[in-house]
Amino acid sequence: MKNVHYERHRGGWRVIWTDDDSRRRQASGFDTRAEAEAHLASLSTPTSTLVYRAMDDNVPLGLYTTVQAAQDHADHEAPHDAGLWLWLASETGLDVEQVTVTAWSWEASTADDEPVGDDEPLVLYATVGGEQYGTGYTVLPLSLHSRFDPEAEG
Repeated sequence: MKNVHYERHRGGWRVIWTDDDSRRRQASGFDTRAEAEAHLASLSTPTSTLVYRAMDDNVPLGLYTTVQAAQDHADHEAPHDAGLWLWLASETGLDVEQVTVTAWSWEASTADDEPVGDDEPLVLYATVGGEQYGTGYTVLPLSLHSRFDPEAEG
């Protein structure tokens, strides 16, 4: 931002500036100059929000603001997924009617023993006959950015 100018007017403080594309911008209605300065600073600092996409293989199921909500969606879908039951039957050598899932569990898709953070992809596993099988249901963390930053990774 360039050519930043603060001024007091009848509705409070206002800030006028020229953005990086040489367009003139303004914001008004601030009680103090400090509020106007903070507003301008928030515009120049890129922010990001972490959201979570529940997925069935490569099919998005939904976007959520918490890991738990995304897991809940996949947890609801998996037991009703006829294709998953057919696949589990073929993997275990059982008839579909004989497949009994004794546990559903979420695990990080990384193979290391590091603690799992909120930014790690998760995989839903089904336990059948004492063996774990990846179900194809995942929770993928995604960063949503407030603006494009050519210096950012990814």
